[in-house]
Amino acid sequence: MKGLGEIDPTPLWKDNDTIIFTASYKGSCNLYSINLNTEKLTKLESNEWEIATIRKCGEKWVTLITDPVTPPEIYEYKSGKFNKLTSHNKMFEEEINLTMPEEHWIETEKGVMVQGWMMKPSEMKKNKKYPAIMEVHGGPHVLYGWSFFFEFHLLAAAGYAVFYINPRGSQGYGEDFCNAIRGDWGKLDWLDIKKSAEYFMDFEYIDEKKVGITGGSYGGYMTNWAIGHTNMFKAAVTQRSVVNCHNFFGTSDAGFYFIGEVANGKPWEKPMNYMKVSPLSYVKNVNTPLLIIHSEGDQRTPIEQGEQLFTALKLLRKKCAFLRFDGESHDLSRTGSPKNRMARLAHIIKWFNRYLKNPIKNKEIQVLLKELDS
Repeated sequence: MKGLGEIDPTPLWKDNDTIIFTASYKGSCNLYSINLNTEKLTKLESNEWEIATIRKCGEKWVTLITDPVTPPEIYEYKSGKFNKLTSHNKMFEEEINLTMPEEHWIETEKGVMVQGWMMKPSEMKKNKKYPAIMEVHGGPHVLYGWSFFFEFHLLAAAGYAVFYINPRGSQGYGEDFCNAIRGDWGKLDWLDIKKSAEYFMDFEYIDEKKVGITGGSYGGYMTNWAIGHTNMFKAAVTQRSVVNCHNFFGTSDAGFYFIGEVANGKPWEKPMNYMKVSPLSYVKNVNTPLLIIHSEGDQRTPIEQGEQLFTALKLLRKKCAFLRFDGESHDLSRTGSPKNRMARLAHIIKWFNRYLKNPIKNKEIQVLLKELDS
């Protein structure tokens, strides 16, 4: 499983006959073992959390565990139980009001159920409607789930409801679900995203006229795709995104790996397929104000992808802006410099505030935005 963080699923030998490993299922990542002689699979622990890794340190088995309101901490796994070894985030947890997301299952078409979550604004009042932001995960073959995501909590503190789902293509729901979009991006995954957005926008406390969308990498691709196919989102932020699939094949450090993944063939064999699944082909339909965030050192989705989208939107006189980060990679949001990671978050909030007309009342968020302006 690779989900919200940098998950390491490397299996380890528990004894001469048994392998121990982590695996994802319905938004959770738990610990499993398999006996190679009997092929018996055993779930060693079941909880709504994310076990990010399992390691042998001397005589101890140690894990890294997180849940939606608990940043990662180190635990020892012994005799079938997890004993907490660290409390690095204790002060943070005591000082910050964190919101536990609500789980939802949405039927996007007959027989297809998609798992999603809604995180309400940190401070809510009765009979009041709030702006909302849909977050789309990257991959596409990863997942959101029962894990801590700082960005979601920051947006909730800024007064937004945040909802996110695992559309077809995500891990944790079986091979058929995961493989459903191979060779045809922007079809079944987009149906799941659109139907789920409509589901959450119908909540009584959501202002359906003030809903934005954002995502990075494949999530950026789907953000581009969404605003090229609907006007339901009133603001968007696309990050390290795929825009032109033909170029992506030849310029990305993993482009060759995506043969058959994006458009079911090589570009010179099926050029029309690549044009069909490229968000750039639908750029003339974009009416949603868009902030493009890209790193100049990005080799997974090279910055020329963002440049193509920005140039096209400017020529079409659409509302857009381009935020470039010098010296950062595809992993800006995870491993970038603290200064640039803060700037990224602040710009995202400012963009949504501007076009979703959301006044910030949280003092800490006000300080963050003030520092950006200075």
